[in-house]
Amino acid sequence: MKHIKSFFALLASWSLYATVSWAQTPFFTHTVEAGETVYSISKIYHVSTEDIYTLNPETRNGLRSGTTLKIPQNKADQKFSRFHTIAKGETLYQLTQLYKVSAEEICLANPGLTASNFKVGEVVVIPPSNASSVSQNTTASNALSVLNKGCREMHRVKRRETLYSIARDYEITTEQLIQANPEMKDPDYKLKKGSFVCIPYPETARKQPTNQELFPQQSGPEKMQQITMGVLLPLTQKNSEGEKMIEFYQGLLLAVEDLKNQGTSVTVYTYDCGKSVSDMKSALTRPGLSGADIIFGPLASAQIPVLGDFCKQNKIKLVIPFTSQCDEVYKNPYLYLSNVPKSMLFEETYRLLQSQFANDHFIIWNCGGEKEDDREFISGLKKKLKAYGISYKEAAAGSDALKAQMSSAKKNIIVPTSSTLKSLNSLTGELNSLKTSAPEYRFSLLGHPEWQIYTASQLDNFFRFDTYIYSSFYKNMNKSACGPFERRFEKDFHAGLQNTFPSFGMLGYDLGRFFLLGLSDYGSGFNSKISSLKTAPLQNDFHFQRTSNWSGFINKKTELIHYTPQKKIDVIEFTKQ
Repeated sequence: MKHIKSFFALLASWSLYATVSWAQTPFFTHTVEAGETVYSISKIYHVSTEDIYTLNPETRNGLRSGTTLKIPQNKADQKFSRFHTIAKGETLYQLTQLYKVSAEEICLANPGLTASNFKVGEVVVIPPSNASSVSQNTTASNALSVLNKGCREMHRVKRRETLYSIARDYEITTEQLIQANPEMKDPDYKLKKGSFVCIPYPETARKQPTNQELFPQQSGPEKMQQITMGVLLPLTQKNSEGEKMIEFYQGLLLAVEDLKNQGTSVTVYTYDCGKSVSDMKSALTRPGLSGADIIFGPLASAQIPVLGDFCKQNKIKLVIPFTSQCDEVYKNPYLYLSNVPKSMLFEETYRLLQSQFANDHFIIWNCGGEKEDDREFISGLKKKLKAYGISYKEAAAGSDALKAQMSSAKKNIIVPTSSTLKSLNSLTGELNSLKTSAPEYRFSLLGHPEWQIYTASQLDNFFRFDTYIYSSFYKNMNKSACGPFERRFEKDFHAGLQNTFPSFGMLGYDLGRFFLLGLSDYGSGFNSKISSLKTAPLQNDFHFQRTSNWSGFINKKTELIHYTPQKKIDVIEFTKQ
């Protein structure tokens, strides 16, 4: 029996050591998904990009989908106690035992987590434990409860406790307690302060609940017959920006009218929120907003944290229509970022290019006059082409260098480094000469999103040079619904749509229809249906996904607009996952 006692003492001692190590584990793992960047991953986990580079030096050369990264635990962030990567065979129940938090608390902290996606490699955030006796550095019983499958938990003996009092506290019999701790049968056994005692499961509670049983039961879609909508925009500005906000709002109102015609009542509360934080705080005191189901706005990025906190507190969906840079979306599950972030747009474009042109030859046409976004896109493109094993050369503008770098065996994909109209005009001049002097070369042109502005004057060139333009939206005036929409807009508001990039009226209409129709059809089940919603957009289509189980949603919609030599316009995109 003394050997048994020694074994349990050793086990308890090892467990305490192991738990301290567990509590201080410096990193967890994250599996890279398509379109993610080091920046976006750093925002998901509240660490710096340098923190990720330090643990994963290879990421400085780019990310590959499916790669596993080490992510440091950020102990400075008290809002989230820690992150946990689900291991093989692990269950939600085991997490509740390991971290001393309830299944409900874990589910509330991870609104994107379901029984179906609770799987190996998924990362969840673990909220702080409410148990006052538990701390990260003194949870030896946590580790033992996992190691010793017959124990509900390990109890650390306190001064003056007896077998009877311990059994009574855990609502078991002393016989059950002794049965779970064989060393207690030794006549020389004495209960000592600080030792660990295995607390068995009650006879009626030995079966561990399944994930399906622990997750909240999902009710079916519930249609909403009444929707309350808020709009917070700087609507009184007497400048071009103010005119764009008015047009966006008018597009929203046309979407509201559509919904009312289908039998759903929509109440709209509209307030001017200016562009400052104080203006937003003042606007949030106005009637009707705290009871809204959904709010559209703001324009100013500085106002998003205040409005986001308001929506989170009141459980209101917040649609952010304009900015593409919003770190709040990584930690607020009520936010929907509709404008694809630049880094994500580039990453998704590279994937599209690989799928379309893996066997072709790229030529980077250096024309000067690049903007910051142009330089970032081209820099990333070169790295990706190299990583994908796709051949490319560089050519200077204004010489015979372009022809010298052309491949006669492969189709050539020509990419100018600048998105300006000046560079486009210069390039089309060179390409016209090339078609005349060297018709044997096959080539296509890859353009930037801004080129959609020049469609009216450049359409013939786009068709002639088999042009592809990468973008997150496309106003296809050949759609049968576009003409009637413009006429309806002009009739209702006595003004035509502005010639902007994008069309703000169509943006408001597409966003309004997507969210209002989705709420009308699915109600509380909207988020679970968001990836499959289809609303026949005029200009902006949406593919919203959570960036993590505890974050908001980001639109990842990216496409290639193809102007074919047959004078057709095709839209190439990835199939929604």
